[in-house]
Amino acid sequence: MSPECLLIEPWWSWIKSYKDRICLLAIDEAHCITTWGDEFRPDYRKIPTVRCALSCPMLLLTATVTEDMVKDILDHFKQSMDDVEFITSFPDRPNIHLSSKTSTLNYSKELAWLIKDLKEMGPSSPKCIIYANSIKHVREIYYELFVSLQDGFWNGREHVSQNKLVDMFMKNTDNVAKARILATFVRPDSQIRCVVATVAFGMGIHMEDVRTVVHWGPPKTILNYWQEVGRCSRDGAPGRAIMYVYSQVNMAKVVDKSMIDLTNNNVCLRRQALKHILLPQMDAEDALEAACGGDMCCCVCDNVRLCASVLLSLQGF
Repeated sequence: MSPECLLIEPWWSWIKSYKDRICLLAIDEAHCITTWGDEFRPDYRKIPTVRCALSCPMLLLTATVTEDMVKDILDHFKQSMDDVEFITSFPDRPNIHLSSKTSTLNYSKELAWLIKDLKEMGPSSPKCIIYANSIKHVREIYYELFVSLQDGFWNGREHVSQNKLVDMFMKNTDNVAKARILATFVRPDSQIRCVVATVAFGMGIHMEDVRTVVHWGPPKTILNYWQEVGRCSRDGAPGRAIMYVYSQVNMAKVVDKSMIDLTNNNVCLRRQALKHILLPQMDAEDALEAACGGDMCCCVCDNVRLCASVLLSLQGF
């Protein structure tokens, strides 16, 4: 049942009538309760009213959340941290390589690797999602791919929507097109191999075989970044997350300080991102240390290994 239905009829009467038989109140995507997150949904604030009508235990579920968000969520239920039993797991995605690149707004140059894949492999090319921070950039990237691919933009001679290899998803996309994109892209044999979208695309949708997630411009927060990175290679196969940071962005106005620090490329991207979203209850310092430095870690660790290899070579080892 969605939170939007909780306090309207007939559901509210049903809840009150069967309150003694309800054994658990389970709330998925619990991070949506808090205003600390960009996915805040006001109707989630109805849930504490339902909680007051029940005497059963409550289960709050979320994949990623910060300590401040946890405190805010519990405040709405009049609970303290001591009232709650935490069941946590280390939120790393070790199969996804992370990279951050300083770039220009020359889309065809920066995305040449994607254009090459789509031209050479067509409907067999690895699936990719490109997240842009504005509708303007979604449209510009989509148009650049259209121009660069030419006839390769479609699979087959017929230039119709159903044959597109690339599509775009944003609030101005009509509902028929949205439904078509969502229904098609989740299939392993999807004709669509790349979706250029705003951040709404992918929420609540299980897609296992997206191999690359691109951020055109940094997300607002590290939490947003990690949630969107997590839409890559959910089946455990190797994947990559590429973030393009272009100088035209006044980042201080667009993203928070922790995200700016992440894009400086001075320290391991994985370690820095995970450290921001770890909860004290995870006791994960050893796991955090072990997550850094592997072959699938990040561009910073790649450079460290390269420098070490060159140094050893110069020393004759």
